[in-house]
Amino acid sequence: MHNIFVNAAIVGAIVCVVPLGLRIQLMLGCVVGGRRLQAPLFRLLPFGMLAAAVSFIPGWTTNLAWGWFGVSLLIAVNGLLLICSHKPRDQVSISVGASNIFLLIGALFFALSRNNMTVLEFDAEIVLLTAAHFHFAGYALMLLTGLISNRAEFSEISRVTSSVVVTLIVVGIPLVAIGITWSPVIEVIGALLLVVGSCGLAMMQLKLSSHDSYATIRGGLITSAVSLIIAMIMAAIYAIGEVSNQQWLSIPVMVFTHGILNSVGFALIGLASWNQWFHEAELMAQSTEGLEGGGQITPSNDPQCYDIEGATE
Repeated sequence: MHNIFVNAAIVGAIVCVVPLGLRIQLMLGCVVGGRRLQAPLFRLLPFGMLAAAVSFIPGWTTNLAWGWFGVSLLIAVNGLLLICSHKPRDQVSISVGASNIFLLIGALFFALSRNNMTVLEFDAEIVLLTAAHFHFAGYALMLLTGLISNRAEFSEISRVTSSVVVTLIVVGIPLVAIGITWSPVIEVIGALLLVVGSCGLAMMQLKLSSHDSYATIRGGLITSAVSLIIAMIMAAIYAIGEVSNQQWLSIPVMVFTHGILNSVGFALIGLASWNQWFHEAELMAQSTEGLEGGGQITPSNDPQCYDIEGATE
């Protein structure tokens, strides 16, 4: 039963979370490569989403899951270009670039799962959970880490704090996946790094939400942050239980608690709230007289900075 929910969550990530994330990337100036990459990416995105959904029809259609892998490959190329094209590499380009690359890993394991294929002698459940891990912790968490680091530039949050949070999360995510595969000790280390980094990120988002005058955006950001904190505490309890052979939380319990908090509470609500923030910022820019360039809000080519032209925060 819990595997059905995990599959549903992955499809939700593909059709909702990733499109919301890509819109934020556009606004941050974090979709690079010019028209040569952007045009095929956004034209093929709906087909990749449809292919992933149709792959659940029994029969040969399971092979269509590789269509989502192909689209994710283009997104991963964007991430690699984003990281390589910014020197010195900043927190935003590293976070968003890593999110794009992690998504490809999630898409690979999703396609393997749909076709009942294994790799490195993983069982089917581990392949499926790895797919979910890299769609949510890999893509959504890393993307929001980059976005929140970007917004922290315009608040009282120090650059050192942002740097520590980014480092903990970008290291913790792959360590958790590696630990699940080979070593419970590595899993615990990765989980603890991820927990500390994620809780730090949630506190940063809570601080940023206090500056927003829109109740719906503020409520969404608070819900997202609190959901992340609870989900990460549960992840730490699970990892410590695994290494101590206690198993305080079973995988089905984690799927229906940690999974819902992470996928819906944190990722979906968080991305939707930040998308609304960008929308309201654009409306504000368009309605404010005297802004340079007609009051348009534009993505910067430098992902370190995103602001309303001619305005000061």
